[in-house]
Amino acid sequence: MSKKNKSSVSIGEGNNCPKCNKPMERREHSKITEKILNQPFYFSEWDYCKPCGHIQMYEYKKVWNKNKRADDFKKTQTDFEEYNERMDFLKQI
Repeated sequence: MSKKNKSSVSIGEGNNCPKCNKPMERREHSKITEKILNQPFYFSEWDYCKPCGHIQMYEYKKVWNKNKRADDFKKTQTDFEEYNERMDFLKQI
């Protein structure tokens, strides 16, 4: 039996699946590789549904890498932060 090198590991229970409403598994990277660090961003955690295979990623778990390609996405990140500030303000009303 071969041992599979997993890129992610289970760290607990996540939210219910929006597709099948079954409990999802919270996952994270088993190690942060050079390939991940060369991307503009990555998600530190996400939820995975074993029964239906749905993957749910959350913006608040997004990690922006400090590299030259990340500068291209800086505007998107700023827009997202401004959106979050507006949403927080609206929740207070």
